[in-house]
Amino acid sequence: MVLRETPEAITVSDGSREAKVNRSTEVESIGLLDIWNDVWSHRWFLISNATIWVVAALLYVSTASDEYTAYASIVLTPSRITGSSQNSNAGNAVVQLDSIQAESQIQVLKSERSLRTVFDVYKDEFIPAEARSTTSFNFSGLLRSLISGKGSAPNSIDLEDRFFQRFADKASVRRVGASYVLELAYRAPSAVLAARIANSIVSQYLFNQIDLKAASIEKGGEFLQNRISDIQQQRVTAKESVQNGKIPPRVLPDADAQIISAATVPLKKSWPLSGLTVLFALAMSTAFGLTIIVVRNTLHPVIKSLRSMKRDMEFSCITAVKKNADAFMRPSHGSLLKRLSLLDHPGRASLSYANSLKTIRENILAGCSDMRPFLTCFLPLHPGSEHATLALATAYTLASSGKKVLLVDFDINSAALTLLVWPNAIAGFYDCESTAELEQLAGSCKVADGLYFVPARSPTKIFNPNYYVFSKEHLQMLRDVKDIDVVVVFLSPSSSAVEAHNVGLTFDNATVTAKSGLTPALLLRDTVVALKAPRSIPAAGVLFN
Repeated sequence: MVLRETPEAITVSDGSREAKVNRSTEVESIGLLDIWNDVWSHRWFLISNATIWVVAALLYVSTASDEYTAYASIVLTPSRITGSSQNSNAGNAVVQLDSIQAESQIQVLKSERSLRTVFDVYKDEFIPAEARSTTSFNFSGLLRSLISGKGSAPNSIDLEDRFFQRFADKASVRRVGASYVLELAYRAPSAVLAARIANSIVSQYLFNQIDLKAASIEKGGEFLQNRISDIQQQRVTAKESVQNGKIPPRVLPDADAQIISAATVPLKKSWPLSGLTVLFALAMSTAFGLTIIVVRNTLHPVIKSLRSMKRDMEFSCITAVKKNADAFMRPSHGSLLKRLSLLDHPGRASLSYANSLKTIRENILAGCSDMRPFLTCFLPLHPGSEHATLALATAYTLASSGKKVLLVDFDINSAALTLLVWPNAIAGFYDCESTAELEQLAGSCKVADGLYFVPARSPTKIFNPNYYVFSKEHLQMLRDVKDIDVVVVFLSPSSSAVEAHNVGLTFDNATVTAKSGLTPALLLRDTVVALKAPRSIPAAGVLFN
């Protein structure tokens, strides 16, 4: 068997016979219902994936060190010395700042010189607190190091320098809009410590500005004692503010900046944010799960709906069977005959299943010819007991319509139909060597009026798993059966198109059964092509969804 594929059609040749299956060039429209059905079919994967992400988020929240952020704001009020010792009447003239100069003050505010001074004041408090927050496994530090790209410090760096780097990383400064207001934020394991350090950093900035002004005055020759005393007093005030972590009690006019908002003790932690972290985990799990579904469907497309079966598949009829629609056929609902009798007068539980059986039965009867027996088969493309149940129920509805039906289990390996219909069989098709033996076995396994059954094998006996059921002798045995109108054969699950090709050579009709979300689309397509290659037999498609 040779398959040739073109954009318009798939061609299968087998000796002198050739068959084509047209390929639709239309793009299949996908509706919201199709998307929802696809997502719903993967609901357990999405739920499991979300659970893993949420557990990881909760683990992160429970192990991450608490951090509090305190904010302090200053406004730049620049002035420059325009006077000198020769002109004592000259004073300070206000100089307007441009945006570049304002941005440069951000770097001054968080410069190493300023932060190092503040660190020296608080290192006896900061180092123990920081050491406690890193003794346990810390997801927060790991996450931030990955995002920022800052790994651990080299071993050659002094321990105190490592803590200073952490101290500096916790400080951030931003400019508020286009104004001259700078906002400093500082994170610390303690709320009180965060507020004190934030106030000390802005106070240190004021001290540096005053110190620079004092140096400028002395260099410029301005030695008026009262001016120098005022500058020195401002320096002392700023230095005290750095030491105690509180803003200066009075305005420092020579600082070129004023504190407009002191850092207060934060009332709640700023990190980790439990609710936001869980919501982020849920969002990431959903995005990750949907991405996996899309990639899987792209690399390994599967049958999702009747629409996807109809596209490119020239079935004579297609029907769907809902999941668990055959629940009334389970052994817990009574004897086999009692369960089958529910199909004669379908109730609410069996109505949809009976309607699907009617469609399959009509397709089989439409192909019945004068030649007896008429050979039809069920070819499942995926394992599952529902396929065997469907074959049994179809055979029963055919018998109820007045036909004499022989149901044969060709699934030698799993014998799924045998376990459902005749679990105590002592012999089966595997043991038959002639038509007479086959008829005798069928006569001893009568299921209902007009319905006879041939098991695959005895479930308790050793068998050859490589037993070939499609030999000419075996198939001739089915053709030679007398007083039978329809032979329904249940085949083993197919994983390739080879078995479908044998079906096309042997049987007069075929019913292909697939599972939504599990059966590969390529397997179904190749199966249909192989079925139609030898004799283009009528084929029906059944989808379990």
